[in-house]
Amino acid sequence: MIWYARLLCHHPYAVLSSVVVVVVTCLVLSLTARPLPAFTDPSLGFESRGTVISQRAVAWENLLDASRPSGPLGVNPLSDPNFKDRLNSGNDGEKETDGDDKPPVHTHKVCIEMTPNGPVQVFDNCSSSTGQNASDVRELEETPIFALKVLVDMAERNDERGENPSEYNLENEWDQEHKIHNHENEHDDQLHNHDHIGEDGFFCNPVVPEYGHMVIKSTVPRDSLLTLKYLQAICQLDDRLRSPAEFKPICETWSPGRCCPSWTLPNYVAFLSNRTSCHHIKLEDVINVHRLLRRCARYLDLQLEGGCHGHIGCRRVPQVCLQHDAVYTILHYLVDAAFLNPEVPDPDHPQPFKHSEPHHKHQKQKLQQRLSLTAVFVPVARSSDALPYFEALQKLDLTVDNVTVAAMDLGLKYTLFDKLLMSNSFLLGVGGGVVVLLMWCYTGSLFITVVTITTVACALVIAYFMYIFIYEITFFPYMNILTTVIAIGIGADDTFVYCRVWTLAKQDKNSGTMVKLVADALHHAAASIIVTSLTTAAAFFASCVSHITAIRCFSIFAGTVVLANLMLMLTWVPACVVVAERWGASTCCLCVPPVPVYAPHLPPRCSVVCALPLRFCYFCTESAKVFFEKMLPWVIVKPRYLWILLLGSVAAYSAVVVFYFPGLKLPDSQEFQLFSRDHVFEQYDLEYKYKFWFERNLRSDIVNRLPVRIVWGIKPVDNGDYLNPASKGTLEFDDNFDVAQPESQEWLLNFCRDLRNQTFYMSTLGPLLPHCFIETFKAWMNRRCIDPVTGVNREPCCETSEFPFSEDVFNHCIHKGIKKLYETPREYFTPGVAGPKFSRKTGKILAVVVEYDSNILWSLSYDDMQVFFNQVDTWVRDQMKEAPKGMKGGWFTSYLSFFDVQKSLSVGTGIAVAVAVGVSLAVLVVTTLNVVVSLLAVLSVGAVILVTLAALVLLGWHLNVLESVTVSVAIGLAVDLTLHYGVAYRLSPEAEREAAVSWAVARLGSPVFMAAATSLAAGIAMLPAKVLAYVHIGTFLTVITMASYIYATLFYLPLLRIFGPESGCGQLSYPQLQCCTCCSQGPQPHVDKTVYQQAFMSESTLSTSSTSCPAPQTHPLSDTHELEPLTAMRLAGRGGTHSRAVHNPTRHKVGLVEPPPISDIPNNHVAAHNEAGIVSGTGRATRSGSLSSSVYVRDHATFVPRKVSLPSPGGAVSEGGEPSPRHSVAPASSATTILYSEPDTDSGQQTQQPPEGNITQAVLTPENGTLVI
Repeated sequence: MIWYARLLCHHPYAVLSSVVVVVVTCLVLSLTARPLPAFTDPSLGFESRGTVISQRAVAWENLLDASRPSGPLGVNPLSDPNFKDRLNSGNDGEKETDGDDKPPVHTHKVCIEMTPNGPVQVFDNCSSSTGQNASDVRELEETPIFALKVLVDMAERNDERGENPSEYNLENEWDQEHKIHNHENEHDDQLHNHDHIGEDGFFCNPVVPEYGHMVIKSTVPRDSLLTLKYLQAICQLDDRLRSPAEFKPICETWSPGRCCPSWTLPNYVAFLSNRTSCHHIKLEDVINVHRLLRRCARYLDLQLEGGCHGHIGCRRVPQVCLQHDAVYTILHYLVDAAFLNPEVPDPDHPQPFKHSEPHHKHQKQKLQQRLSLTAVFVPVARSSDALPYFEALQKLDLTVDNVTVAAMDLGLKYTLFDKLLMSNSFLLGVGGGVVVLLMWCYTGSLFITVVTITTVACALVIAYFMYIFIYEITFFPYMNILTTVIAIGIGADDTFVYCRVWTLAKQDKNSGTMVKLVADALHHAAASIIVTSLTTAAAFFASCVSHITAIRCFSIFAGTVVLANLMLMLTWVPACVVVAERWGASTCCLCVPPVPVYAPHLPPRCSVVCALPLRFCYFCTESAKVFFEKMLPWVIVKPRYLWILLLGSVAAYSAVVVFYFPGLKLPDSQEFQLFSRDHVFEQYDLEYKYKFWFERNLRSDIVNRLPVRIVWGIKPVDNGDYLNPASKGTLEFDDNFDVAQPESQEWLLNFCRDLRNQTFYMSTLGPLLPHCFIETFKAWMNRRCIDPVTGVNREPCCETSEFPFSEDVFNHCIHKGIKKLYETPREYFTPGVAGPKFSRKTGKILAVVVEYDSNILWSLSYDDMQVFFNQVDTWVRDQMKEAPKGMKGGWFTSYLSFFDVQKSLSVGTGIAVAVAVGVSLAVLVVTTLNVVVSLLAVLSVGAVILVTLAALVLLGWHLNVLESVTVSVAIGLAVDLTLHYGVAYRLSPEAEREAAVSWAVARLGSPVFMAAATSLAAGIAMLPAKVLAYVHIGTFLTVITMASYIYATLFYLPLLRIFGPESGCGQLSYPQLQCCTCCSQGPQPHVDKTVYQQAFMSESTLSTSSTSCPAPQTHPLSDTHELEPLTAMRLAGRGGTHSRAVHNPTRHKVGLVEPPPISDIPNNHVAAHNEAGIVSGTGRATRSGSLSSSVYVRDHATFVPRKVSLPSPGGAVSEGGEPSPRHSVAPASSATTILYSEPDTDSGQQTQQPPEGNITQAVLTPENGTLVI
């Protein structure tokens, strides 16, 4: 440590220059070599990677990508001419009908009718046309298979209950209306031919989800919006939504300067009633539309483009239900899914009524006719261009006659987040400004304050450089910005500790030269800073065990910031302090120096103005001194049992809150939340989004039952970059997979049969052609060998081949079988999902997918999804154990991504907490070498984490990704304050617990309090933010800081008072150090004893400097210290020269040593004064809390003082050493200063060296300003 202290003292500018070069290089490369991160999609990285489920999900996504037309895999090999040519060449004369001629077009069509209780009727060939072209047949994408499944599920449930549809009055009404609908069609056609419908119709275009839309609800519960009163209010509200000037430039127009009308329920009522405006609708219009919707709701088939309409529409659907797709648009887009649909829960009744309760039949029928929500689609595209329009809407009152806008989706969520993320960053500046102010007040030096802020900025720059260039991580999540707040708190904490230790080192009479001063300060400050930094960094890095990408990236960046800050605290900050000490111009403020005698030309009025803050500073100094050195130790030590009992009970209750009730809940929504829950964008995503059919149909997983997908031929691996969400890797094929083997065919057939016998299987109405291709292929192979029409010989792909087929027959016939499968109607077959996947180069089957529906609905419940996953995965694993070699590599997947995130958060957070606590304990034990101190610290940190999590649970937090990050931060920040006290207790020279605790509080009580104050201020400054991440980090910092300070001060220290080690109990040691100690029992070499003098010294909570006002001081004549000196044990241990210090709980005196004869003492030279230290303590020069006690050398026989003239402040000190009320400034030197008569080889000052052990006392007399030796 001495060599490094000499480097800092002799070459501070070299150290500073090196740091500046490194930082500037990192900054320039970071700004120029790589593009800066953009947060256009903040949801990136909020997914799990590396888990079993995620690896399977990524492999499944890669399989789907590879099955695209441009991918290496194909689902129908005969679609490639090369395969067809090869197949035809080996058919032995069999004529293929699937050459260049198009296959016959299937005109089979399915129409679906839906009734309130769910029966489904299927009518064949409902289209009036039988000679359709291929272009007239709907493609797969236009007929969602999951819509059929939903209706089939409803039919089966009704069949199982045996309900009679006639029990519903609406069914009887619909039957009666259906009988007469043909008579009404002609009248309806005439009704809709009104004048205002031109070529573009009443509305410009069909409504699509890409238009901006708002959700409207009534402020009166249980009122239906389908009434004249509410429809007119919605019409007025629509006018208000279109009123801002920002609306016209972005709206879709149907003529120059004329925006298209909005797609609203009142407008459709006017449209269906031949009204020119929704303001003119009548009560009978509302009644007729209501009847129309009730009549036509049964025919809705949930297709994206309106279901059956036009020339391919269902022939049994009334024509009035097909006009202009009005009914479909209303039911699909504008009203909630629960309206006229008994199977969908009502928004006000989340749980549907049980069918076994007959008394609820009437109430249920009434509820399904009540319209709770309606959507308004405005002719504005969902894009970032709508941002000015949204900002204008925020200034309007969007409530009209009990109708209000509850939510909206303008496609602006990420755009607004990107803007607010930058605009709300001024709160970071506010928090940083408060921290700067507090730091300035504490250190008393604007220079040191600026140095600290510079340290934080430099740490961020270095960490970003290492993150991008050293770690080579390309993904930078927006949460990494939150590290700035944490870095400010950590940097301020370390600065407070270093400045406090530096102040105490300067007050040490044995501080000697600058080299010794720096060495002593680093010896004590570095221990505390290194321990807290390493434990904090370890806590952050421990979160790398999480499988969430964003959490991993955040933990890496935050841990790197802490390590970079540690490096700068050991290099940049000490060098800056040395430079400041050298230049040391101590000025009170801009108008007056500390002592008016040095600037007599200044006007007295200016001195009076500056005296006011000096007096206030003096008052704060004395008050804080009394509190931290007298009151706080008493508050901690005396009622220690009360504190342990009280705070221990709170921690125990917090454990109940976190783990039992209400518990730290997992996320209840897979929507990525960016703003507070009451924001209109978040309300739409979290509350109302999936209450409309058009949104539900875009997410098949929430309306469909969970599929059971088993995949062979593809390894379930994710070989992409886990720290880059865009890197999904590539497919890895299973070389052992071979479905063509006869044993594989037979096993696969039995596997499909066994799967359908499992409890989780959901039987589906109709043929299941694509689900298990081997069954379809086996049935197709049973065809006759001679075609009865063409006479073509089909061998070997016919009944002559027995199952299981030989490998050659299977490979030859599978292409033809798949080709026939693809000719089936689209209503029964979904290509590209289930079935075999062929290589486009060789035609070999490289993968097989078997898929069935389960009887489990997708759920946000972690427990329900876990039961489903464990049940199916366990069964599949057991089946794979008995499979032949070619089929052993199968694996199961489904809609499990959100469940995997929940699982990763639940398991990963707990593992991260355990790892962080364990690593923190290891670091603490290694650095303090005391097991008891370390275990008590871990106990306190655990209590802090529990209390913090309990507070967040009571605030309604769920364990989402952002909250999991805060838990990781909690571990890192909870250890800081506790470890500061632990290290101080460990370094205390006191042998008894109570004295050691008092020593630790007096030494670090003020910096720990200021560290907590700065973190608390930074957290409170973030609370007004609109971005959820800022609000959460502010709330978290506020809670964790309060809990950490309370438990570190009032829980950990009382624990040390009761259970803390004394007299080396539980103390470990390094063998190397012990060996060195044994080898150094001889006479110690002399120490550097040249005095490093200050203009003034102090030690209280606040301190003075060049740019801050030094507090008034007195010159105490006491020669005793309340705390054990840092160097007393070292000096007392010198053989035969000094006696060991005598312990006293309240006062400590050092034994007297006989000095050598005065005649042996050579002439002494007084070291030159440094006018004022840039980082000097404030308050009085009382030795309480100093790092070293004075060692007094007295001659009991004779004592002949010798006077040495020193500069006098010239009246600045009144009689008795009290400061002058007029000037309220400190004197130029201490009242008692020890001069060591030894050459200062480090500072270059030449003085004479006395014999070893000769120590002379110099006393500055206040009468004439002379030094008495």
